Amino acid sequence: MIRWIPPLNEVGVRVPLDGVINRCADVVVWINQTVAYTTGVEMTVEVRIRKDAMTFDGGLWFGRDGHRSSVVPLLVGFEWADGTTSSNLPSPELNAGGLGRFRGTAGAHNASFAFGLDHLPPRGESVLVTAAPFLRLSERKITFDAGIILDAASRVEVLWPDDRRPIPCERGDRDAVPRIPSTGWFADHYVQAPPRPAGGYAAVVTPAKGAPRYPDDWVDGAPTNSTDQPCAICGSVNVVWVHPLDIDRTSYRVYGKGHSLPSFWALCEDCEQMYRAGNDDAVVAVMEKYWIFQDTDEQLHQALTVFRRADKGARRFSS
Repeated sequence: MIRWIPPLNEVGVRVPLDGVINRCADVVVWINQTVAYTTGVEMTVEVRIRKDAMTFDGGLWFGRDGHRSSVVPLLVGFEWADGTTSSNLPSPELNAGGLGRFRGTAGAHNASFAFGLDHLPPRGESVLVTAAPFLRLSERKITFDAGIILDAASRVEVLWPDDRRPIPCERGDRDAVPRIPSTGWFADHYVQAPPRPAGGYAAVVTPAKGAPRYPDDWVDGAPTNSTDQPCAICGSVNVVWVHPLDIDRTSYRVYGKGHSLPSFWALCEDCEQMYRAGNDDAVVAVMEKYWIFQDTDEQLHQALTVFRRADKGARRFSS
């Protein structure tokens, strides 16, 4: 997966686009700084939660627990002067470029994200939209002139030529699949269609009521082709097999904390054979290098045990 990051050969220029962009009694969101480059924009966003209001699992900011299939706490979107949009949601109807997170830290009452806009927007009056339904933060719009971004970009100093090689995001990046609010700007501009899975997790959108909904070309809760599917055990992109899982048997607890596997695991040929041989210690030894957010062998063994329990059987990808 390729994601825009600030060019290493440029001295970015600060854009006068900062300050509080959304708030309620218990939550405040603000832009700490915005920096323009010749190919895009870096925006650092801060979130603070009142300590006596709620305690928030920091991992949820990155979709790292059982809620990963539906929770993206902070929704950020732009509507540009030409009518196109950009946001941290997938499947835009009028996509002028993505807004991806390339750096972030989070805790129980705070979070800091660096978003990267992968293009320079058109000049003119634009709208910044934010919402955080999970944090009870209503949608809010702020109008600004995107010309301030272009003016800053025109003053960027290019230090030396860029070789223009794309830099892939780290393979441990496992963003949650967002649930779009039923009304408002995000609902008007984006459709509730899950993106391709990343990092071995299923891109499954769970409606407020009813069973999970999958892409039309999936069968039994699993994709039919291997495009963009990494191996759930080792992270290899050369996957051959897919294992649909019984979602009623994918939940488990480790150290008192709830977890849930996705609706399928994709495996490369080597990991498939290792899994079929029943050599769980060898499988876990490989998982340790890829499952970077799991701290102990016990967590990995538990996940593997649940996978075996929920496994409906292997089938080959069609391509």
